[in-house]
Amino acid sequence: MATKVAVVGVGNVGSGLLYFLAANPNVDKVFVMSRSQKKAKAAVMDVASACPHRAQKFVPSPYSQMSQADVVVLTAGETPEAVPDRGELYRLNCRIVEEILGHSNLAPPATLIVLATPVDDITAFAQWKTGLPPARVMGFGGDLDRNRLASVLLSQGMPAEGIHIVGEHGRKSIPVYPGEKDYDQVARGVRRYLSAIIELAGPPRNLATSVLLDELVTSITTDAGRTHHVCGYHPQLAVHLTWPFRIGRKGLMAPTAVHVGKQARGDLDRLLEERRRTQEALVAPVTKGSPELRQERKHE
Repeated sequence: MATKVAVVGVGNVGSGLLYFLAANPNVDKVFVMSRSQKKAKAAVMDVASACPHRAQKFVPSPYSQMSQADVVVLTAGETPEAVPDRGELYRLNCRIVEEILGHSNLAPPATLIVLATPVDDITAFAQWKTGLPPARVMGFGGDLDRNRLASVLLSQGMPAEGIHIVGEHGRKSIPVYPGEKDYDQVARGVRRYLSAIIELAGPPRNLATSVLLDELVTSITTDAGRTHHVCGYHPQLAVHLTWPFRIGRKGLMAPTAVHVGKQARGDLDRLLEERRRTQEALVAPVTKGSPELRQERKHE
């Protein structure tokens, strides 16, 4: 089955992802999208410098062609480094998501992958905005945290099998691992992993993100049913959060049953209480509080 992917945004993540999609045999066509068509064309030309034949499946495209894609990877958005205030970052990235998705009516069988920060909140907003079934919208980040947990455990001489990340991506990620030895230290290491990279060498080029995104796209396009740690709607917990889900052509499949230890359970219960209290209100302040967005929505 021919598979079309739309990559929205050609910054570090988007342009890096293109190189992996070029070599991905499961992807037949890639719509490359940016607010600047010149940047989209330049990103395609850069890939063609390495692999001219494979780059022929890339097409610089307007946002309106998102509706033709089976998988949409939305990499556009402001970063925490540029906008440190979490609330303001959320509002800005919701506006960006609103602007981009307003140009195309996505519908099943499309699956949307969101990267904007804070990804767990933006995923809930994007699902509301598109009206796609909850299984068709997921937020990327948990796979990074899961690998960071493995790195932290291995560096401390502990095994890295049977481990998971739940809760949220980044600073509120909750490590789940057998025995929970040195839990506070391990949790702190995972939550500060990106900060440690930035302190050592500045913001990363996000090559790891590009690698793992390509793997996630592959799981969708091949209907593999492999487990990925992503943000999605958990039907039993009735909230969007980061969790290990099986992934296939229809997006999120069944959430993985996870044995959460006592210390992680305490963190998870507190986080679930917070998310249930706030998630219903996440959308309203962004749209109702913005005259610009209210005006935009009148014309959709």
